Amino acid sequence: KKGNLEGAKNCYLSVLKRGPNKKTLQAMSMLCRSLAKSKAAPGSEEQRGFVAESMEHAKAAVKLDMRDGNSWYQVGMAYMSQFFAEGAADPAKLQHALKAFQSAENGGPGPAGVTGAAQAVSAAAGGGGIGDYPDLHFNRAIVFRYQEEYGAALDGFRTAAQLDPELPWKVEVEAITQVLCRLDDGCRGAGPMFKAKRMTPIQKAMDGTGHPR
Repeated sequence: KKGNLEGAKNCYLSVLKRGPNKKTLQAMSMLCRSLAKSKAAPGSEEQRGFVAESMEHAKAAVKLDMRDGNSWYQVGMAYMSQFFAEGAADPAKLQHALKAFQSAENGGPGPAGVTGAAQAVSAAAGGGGIGDYPDLHFNRAIVFRYQEEYGAALDGFRTAAQLDPELPWKVEVEAITQVLCRLDDGCRGAGPMFKAKRMTPIQKAMDGTGHPR
């Protein structure tokens, strides 16, 4: 039935009993995060358990195909979920998420992922980089926002909006804009805390969002 997450989980588990399958593992990772959000109290042991299970399935999918961007994306999302489930107190989780998202975009770990015949084989098998996936850019931008890297966050939301205008990017951009505008000295270029070099990429990113600086 629609919305029967536990039933869906049982179906996926039945499939996995027949043998490892990266698509099923990816789906299980995503499903466990949905269960963590809808079936468990925020910050509870149950929620952390669902998130840990999500990470387990995501990493298992990566082991089956290191060049599948979607598997790396699930790892990144699991790290994001861990960050929030554990009280948003461990910034290392966000760093791990960013590394996983980079691998998702590239189609594998490393600065350039894989290219040529290896990438073609992975793509034919349903793998490869997912740089054109709007949710990747959107969620990575959220990580940047929590790290207060506002220029990178705005760039990410802009890319996500170009790929899928239906994503709630406007709300996120507005939230960043309000934060920046509350920093009166910074916005006016005054005060001892102002650093022009730090504001330059933020101003450039905002130019592409339609919001005033």
